[in-house]
Amino acid sequence: MTHRVFDTGINKLFGVYETEQDAMTLVRSLVGSNDDDVAHELAVSRERPGGTFDEPLSGAELLHRAEALLGGT
Repeated sequence: MTHRVFDTGINKLFGVYETEQDAMTLVRSLVGSNDDDVAHELAVSRERPGGTFDEPLSGAELLHRAEALLGGT
């Protein structure tokens, strides 16, 4: 699976990662450099084999997933 991190506010792809942990590490870095509000402009999508996508995570759901995967700061 691949994970894509987008900034929906400026329509920019930040990166494509093979692991969710790598994608969430970037999310944590972006949030840490700014504040939690930036998570509302971020979206992390997961592409499954065969080219289908899961619903992207954003906002509070994205912050919760990053914390669950990486632990609290």
